[in-house]
Amino acid sequence: MLSSNELNELSPQSSSTGRPVLTVLLVMLSVLGSLPLFGFQAAAWAQPSVVGMIWGGLFLAGFGLATVGRESKLHVLAVPCCAIILMLAFRSITDLTLQECLIVAVALVGTGWLARRLDRRMLKASKEPMNLTTRSWQVPMIDFFIATTLIACLARALIDMTNPPIMLISILGTLVVGCGCCWAAYHWTWNDSQPVGLPLVVVALLALAGVGVLVRVSPLGPVELAAWLLVGPLSVLASQSFTVLLVFAAIRWQSRTMLATQG
Repeated sequence: MLSSNELNELSPQSSSTGRPVLTVLLVMLSVLGSLPLFGFQAAAWAQPSVVGMIWGGLFLAGFGLATVGRESKLHVLAVPCCAIILMLAFRSITDLTLQECLIVAVALVGTGWLARRLDRRMLKASKEPMNLTTRSWQVPMIDFFIATTLIACLARALIDMTNPPIMLISILGTLVVGCGCCWAAYHWTWNDSQPVGLPLVVVALLALAGVGVLVRVSPLGPVELAAWLLVGPLSVLASQSFTVLLVFAAIRWQSRTMLATQG
């Protein structure tokens, strides 16, 4: 893979070569994830992995939304459509309501969008002009539109919710840890930096606290609880992290290939 220094030295033209790969892989993930919508149900033991793949795809859709202002029309149309398809696919294989699935989708897409927009190395890699004295407090219109859209979707889901979100609360811990894992996978794969910092420490502490609560309140024994964690939340997190790592590895591999060709 490219090193961070090599990535930062890429020109805007060469760095943009990774974007079609992201679009193509997002479409592929959406096609695979949408199979349950057409009656192709995965086996019960494989459904957590499918959920993890869908969650990883939603994070990547948010990552792609951070570049819609510099992309082709195909990318601008494909990324939001993929996010919607993945959300509907998640709804089809879970017992969550549409409103609860929308909240999950907003959390994952928002995390992916923030991961890219808050990464200063990506700004350097894309050679974006930035005058700290005049532009540090300015928000691009496309970012303002994306942020307000996500907030509007979240508000709409909360307003339309008629029953207590019991199922959503039950997966909230997995969702928070999953967002943290995706954030760590992004920095590890894209920036070549070990993602050990305050956010990851907080996520780890929350995960340990959640496991501690489960041990105290669950009627299952230690062996049964460990088996449930392995085939449930841990399977979701592993599949989600692997999806994000695989896509970013493919993008960087293409960027390296294009750099070698240009050289």
